[in-house]
Amino acid sequence: MKQSPFIAVGLMLIVTVGCNQKDAQNTKKSEIPTGPVKANVDTVGTKGKNRDGGYLTTVVAEKYRVQDRVLLMMLDKNLSLYRATNGRLPADFDELKRELVDNPTYQSQLPELPQGTHFEYNPGEGQFGTLWVVPDGQSLSNKKS
Repeated sequence: MKQSPFIAVGLMLIVTVGCNQKDAQNTKKSEIPTGPVKANVDTVGTKGKNRDGGYLTTVVAEKYRVQDRVLLMMLDKNLSLYRATNGRLPADFDELKRELVDNPTYQSQLPELPQGTHFEYNPGEGQFGTLWVVPDGQSLSNKKS
């Protein structure tokens, strides 16, 4: 009877690893947006997207959504600190990446993106600018307002 908690943990690990492999192999084309969309937990991330409605897969999917949400919240916080320190927001995504992600002072991380997309940043939208998920081959300048 003392082994049952270990068996349950082992089964959860097997299910988690299996879900991760399944998600990596089954990236749906529908997950790639047809145009620029604001970065949020529904548009970023590559893990936990293929839910079958089961309890364990829902728990695993929500774990990854929370991780992506925390990364996006930390980026907003670091953009706030950057603006307070420098008197302005980064001018574009390249500067945001260089100053906040690659800079050890801020230690920001960006969520993974579905294959076939990239990030762009518009500092003129919202309180801290807006991070966008854009299909490869497109840019924010093509975005319909």
